[in-house]
Amino acid sequence: MELNPSSHKGSEWIHVKILEFKLSNSKKFGESVLGLDFGKQPIPQNPQNYGLDELEEHILHQIKERIYFVKPKNEIVGNVYFDLGNVIAQTRDVQSALECYEMAKEYEFDSELMQSRISKLGKLALKAQPDRWRVEPSILSKIISYFYPFSVYY
Repeated sequence: MELNPSSHKGSEWIHVKILEFKLSNSKKFGESVLGLDFGKQPIPQNPQNYGLDELEEHILHQIKERIYFVKPKNEIVGNVYFDLGNVIAQTRDVQSALECYEMAKEYEFDSELMQSRISKLGKLALKAQPDRWRVEPSILSKIISYFYPFSVYY
């Protein structure tokens, strides 16, 4: 198989990582299927100094492609949602990260680390008082609008 780095907005490496994981017959879903490291703390870190904005774009693109064909109860997609939540917690806001973690659970992924992050970020979200007059779409509503562009979800 030959990888075209510009294919799928540069996100094809994610598809390759998923295929490698499947071929390895590994059941280590507690670790990142994509080989990403966001530390073990309750708040995701970036110890590898990833380009988080580009990483977010790549993961979003691949999730948009996958959820069209892969319905819940797929632990690999759930694991990728967990990685997306870890990125989003650092690039956007904790509420959007929590939504990604909820999608990870819907796809049957779970881990002690994710539960720790849900607990910590959930407490932070409760402390935050969003501006009730400003409507900012969540990450999940953006994914939904990708498939249903004429619907309003926010």
